[in-house]
Amino acid sequence: MKSIARPASLFSGLFLLLLLMLLACNKSSTGIQPAPGGQNVFPNQIGDEWDYFYVDSLRGKTDTVRVRVVGTRRFGADREAKIWQFQFKDRVDTQYVEIRDDTVRFIPDLDQPWFNRKFVLPLQVGKGWKGDFLSDTSTVVSKGPLTVGSRHFAEAYLVLETWRIFNDYGTVRTRAVPGVGIVQMHQVRSVLAPFINEQWELLDFSLK
Repeated sequence: MKSIARPASLFSGLFLLLLLMLLACNKSSTGIQPAPGGQNVFPNQIGDEWDYFYVDSLRGKTDTVRVRVVGTRRFGADREAKIWQFQFKDRVDTQYVEIRDDTVRFIPDLDQPWFNRKFVLPLQVGKGWKGDFLSDTSTVVSKGPLTVGSRHFAEAYLVLETWRIFNDYGTVRTRAVPGVGIVQMHQVRSVLAPFINEQWELLDFSLK
């Protein structure tokens, strides 16, 4: 759903990322703070599910991938993330989603939490931010209606992420709908040669 540490899949392995704005900032006794409205943009409750049509253009593969929020895990000194599972036909990948302060992070590996895809709230056209790892930058490019399959959404944000580190460079185009999460994503990455070209498109979802 860059592969959201630069793994071979946005929703699988880095995330392989994509999903984001009015919660109260109530600080828990552990010091963990949810993002204001983070749940309203990127749902992140145990039991939430999304089904995506997945295309790996480089390998000529397609799949229907079910993404489920299945639990919670603590990491670092005082951080907490939800556990997301990506059920492919031939494997199950895991990724972690943290909503903290004003930031949503999709983290493939909690041992290297700086490798992630990051969204800074609230999303506003023209707003930009720097990623946690070197040259990552993201910009909210546009906001408007979007049709995905048979579903029409009145408001979707397009976020463009780019990076270039020596011979590793790429882009991720993510479309997020408030209250639904990531509805489309296209990731292109090259490491000396084309390495990733993946597309994700929402088929269905069920939220708690």
